[in-house]
Amino acid sequence: MKRLTPRGLFWLKGLLHLSFLSPIIYLVAMVLTDNAGGDPVQYIIHYTGMGAINALVVTLLISPIAKRFKQGLLLQTRRLVGLYVF
Repeated sequence: MKRLTPRGLFWLKGLLHLSFLSPIIYLVAMVLTDNAGGDPVQYIIHYTGMGAINALVVTLLISPIAKRFKQGLLLQTRRLVGLYVF
């Protein structure tokens, strides 16, 4: 496997920003178009809660994956992902 370069890390962080901000855009679109069901607050709480659990699992998997494939720069994305989970 190729080593992650600083330029590759830049693109990876940009991709992470887009992937973590896209559910917020989706939620806003669902609420504004009245597709969030009868109780949109409950829909938002459930959706963001499941998203946080999934993102937490991804955050916890970053360290073992970085150690397994010897990608030290991948560890620098752990804080970014953790902040989005919070």
